[in-house]
Amino acid sequence: MTLRSQIIQRLTADSHGISGQKLADEFQVSRNAIWKTIQQLKEDGYHIESDRASGYRLEAVSKRIDPALITPVLPNLVIEHQPVVTSTNDLAKEYIMAHPADNYLLIANKQTQGRGRHGKSFQSDLSKGLYFTLAFKIGNFFPVEQLPLLTVLAATAIAQSLEEYLPDMVKIKWVNDLFYQQRKVAGILTEVTMDLESASASHVVIGIGINLAGKFEQIDESVQQVAGTIFGEHLPEDFNPNDLINLFLAQFNYYFSHFNEKRFMSEYQSRLLGLNHQLDYTLDGVKSSGTIRGIDDNGHLLMENRQGEVKSLYGTDLSFTSKQFIEKGIL
Repeated sequence: MTLRSQIIQRLTADSHGISGQKLADEFQVSRNAIWKTIQQLKEDGYHIESDRASGYRLEAVSKRIDPALITPVLPNLVIEHQPVVTSTNDLAKEYIMAHPADNYLLIANKQTQGRGRHGKSFQSDLSKGLYFTLAFKIGNFFPVEQLPLLTVLAATAIAQSLEEYLPDMVKIKWVNDLFYQQRKVAGILTEVTMDLESASASHVVIGIGINLAGKFEQIDESVQQVAGTIFGEHLPEDFNPNDLINLFLAQFNYYFSHFNEKRFMSEYQSRLLGLNHQLDYTLDGVKSSGTIRGIDDNGHLLMENRQGEVKSLYGTDLSFTSKQFIEKGIL
């Protein structure tokens, strides 16, 4: 653990304050090293008061993304932040290939090559966006046929985390798009890395992009018709992205730790956008229509056709246009 992280933890634990000399003795560094680190923390947005009587006292943590403020709920979880990246998923895959024993969380404020399903680009340069990827080992114990459920799990976890800040429920368009107040506000891309020796999945890579706040004036008009933000044009003064990530990680870990119980399934279904509505969709290049009736135990979409038959549909080539949900006023 770095000196910076140690000082943050120590100041967080002691609300009455602690002297620079005591910090220096505790961490076996010079008082000058403590002073320099405190000054850097102040520059990074930490509100730290100091006086001769009580020493340094933390009044408020930074609202900038800081790995030191994120709880590593998974074992061997390496947490990094980079302001601008190409793609958090791509960089996460590179990391776990080089460090297969680790779990990894990469957080960014902007992506230049963000991706969604079907290789489509994902808008990733909103003034207040949040993009992060969680890559974690699954091992041989995890049933390969249930890997698609991890997208369902992640969508449920991030929807519930966002709802801590919102008056209304976040809806989920099957399988990986999140809508709020009839606008798409987040997307998820789940990928799997393979162990070539065992020919089995080694890591799951879950990327999440969230439109927190800002305007869409500079992007394609078709995107403007669908895209929205969680908070409008401006972030709430008390919003801290580190808290949101902590909420997600805790909720994700809870569901994953109880995966066999599928506790997330009912929560996902209650948020399923278009439930009991007739919608158009495309499957393997063929356009069809049907009524959404929910999801099955594998996370596949249940669609009822015009003949009253309910079929379980799944595949990377199954898709719905987001625009129709907005045009039909489906909440």
